[in-house]
This record gives sequence, structure tokens and C-alpha cells, in this order.
Amino acid sequence: MTVSEPNTPAPQGDPTAKTAHFQHDWDGDEPLSSSIVSTVATLSGTDPADLEVLYDTLDPDALDALFEPRPDDRRRDDGRVWFSLDGYGITVYGDGFVVVRRLE
Repeated sequence: MTVSEPNTPAPQGDPTAKTAHFQHDWDGDEPLSSSIVSTVATLSGTDPADLEVLYDTLDPDALDALFEPRPDDRRRDDGRVWFSLDGYGITVYGDGFVVVRRLE
């Protein structure tokens, strides 16, 4: 499965199982929150504008800032956060690895 928008990480996974994973590019132009919304939209076959609003679940700016590199460019490799969006469970790890899985 691929996402056709530029600067969007290509999720890896099984579209029939409705799962994907990708490594967020902290040096890219797309915020982490946008990458997640794009991936959920691709997996669900839904236009991103028709998904549940991410801000109703959590603050996208806070999510983007939570694991971004420190001011001295050291990575934040520890920790993880889990939340759900539009029927998908999303786990974001401190190193930028993201897993998106359809909730049963």
C-alpha cells in the first residue's frame, strides 16, 4: 500500500487487514499528525476531510511537539502514546515509528 501525496511516508502493511506502519520523517515538511490522518484515510478508503476530527481526540500540535527532536537536534527515542481515531488505534513511538491498526 502506498500514499501518493509527496512527503507522506509510505505505510507498510496489509490493506486487507487494515493495518499499516511507517517511520515518520522528522526532517520532512509534513507534521506527524498529518501523516497519521493520511494513513487512516488511506486504510479506510475515506477522504481525510470526512474522518473524525483529530482535534476532538487530542491536540494535533501537542502530538507533533511531543516527540519532535529537541532544540539541540537530539532525538526523543523514549516513550509512546496511543489514541484512537475513526475506528483505528494509533501507537506513536518516541523514535517516530507509527503503527495504525483497525480496532475490532
